[in-house]
Amino acid sequence: PSDDVNRNDSGTEIRVEILAIDTMQLVDFGESFYEMEAGQRALHGKQEMNEKGMDWIEHRLRESEADYLLVAGHYPVYSADSKGPVHGLEEMLKRYQVTAYISGHVHCQEHITRDGVDYFISGTGMEISCEGEDFDQLTIGGGNGVKYLLTHRENPTGAVGGFLSFDLKMDKLVARFHGESGSVLYEAELLPRSL
Repeated sequence: PSDDVNRNDSGTEIRVEILAIDTMQLVDFGESFYEMEAGQRALHGKQEMNEKGMDWIEHRLRESEADYLLVAGHYPVYSADSKGPVHGLEEMLKRYQVTAYISGHVHCQEHITRDGVDYFISGTGMEISCEGEDFDQLTIGGGNGVKYLLTHRENPTGAVGGFLSFDLKMDKLVARFHGESGSVLYEAELLPRSL
């Protein structure tokens, strides 16, 4: 079998696909961001690159037969902080039943669910510094909203950093947020896609 196939005890294949995308092409920073970079970054061709990139992403999502389809990018789609977000992916992620979108950039840990897609932000490798200032725009619990949030203000664990891990089980994919020592702070079970 190929590297992306695992077999459970009954011999059934379990496929996990991770699609890493360049979210720099999907975030509109405005012209000032590009002008600040050395050599005066040009905006020429950005729209064309964005369209080609989105076409490529959609093709890969449409063709996937994975039981668990994960998309990873630096910038978040949804966040309780004002940094980011990536625009234009939400509908595609929903349409192609993406299991989870994984990002960083925002220095907190978040698990948000929207329209059947789980969004994980793991940006605490160095520090927890986000304040969660847009938290009130997201709901907690239920089918949509924030399932877990660790910010500078909301930090009952006292963690100063951390990371996200995934554990593939027989019938589920378990996502775990850890503190800097490896202790589990939160976990969520993700079910296979229904293709």
